[in-house]
Formats: sequence, structure tokens, C-alpha cells
Amino acid sequence: MKDGLPQYLGNEQKISFTATSAQCASAMHDNTRVIRLASTKHCYIEIGHNPTATTSSTFLPRNMPEYFAVPQTGLMKVAAIRAGATNDDDDDDDDNFGEGDGLGDGDLLITEFC
Repeated sequence: MKDGLPQYLGNEQKISFTATSAQCASAMHDNTRVIRLASTKHCYIEIGHNPTATTSSTFLPRNMPEYFAVPQTGLMKVAAIRAGATNDDDDDDDDNFGEGDGLGDGDLLITEFC
């Protein structure tokens, strides 16, 4: 770290999420201070030592990468759960999400910055 900013890319992981909370396979590296999360579908995420994502967790929209600071306690993981059951990716605007609602099972990509 230089001036409190991450200096290099760390590990990358992928979580395939469904209606049940899924957790990344490995804990983040001890030097990880920031993570970037990018999802293929709308989901809810939770970060912690043994996290379980629920529909009350932090919402992460699809195709909108977000950065999160990670506590320096080590052994942190990420969990994700889908935001909804349907997968209405047509253009009929029959929902509140606009063109293609982004709901259904998906993948959450995790990039660590050290």
C-alpha cells in the first residue's frame, strides 16, 4: 500500500449464486484492503468471516461494478444470493426494472486489490 491506496491486483474468484446464499471458496488474502464486485445479475451481497447473504443484505445491480473496503482482520469472504426468481430479459417493460430486468441466477466476480 502506498498513501493508503492499493498497489496491485490480487486474487480473483467467482461465485455462482441462486436462491440460496453462496460463499466464495477461499478467504481473501491478508493484504487485501479493497475488493471490486461485479455481477451478471442483480443480487444481494454480504462480506464477513462466514457471511450469509439475504434479501436484507446490500443490493448490487448487474453490470455495475462496486468497490468495497475490507477490514484488516483477514479471512474475509463474500456471499451472494439472487435478487429475484424470474429472468425476464425481453423488452416488453412489464416490470419495474426496465429493459431486461436482470433477475435470476448469476455469477459474482470478486477482484482483490492489495
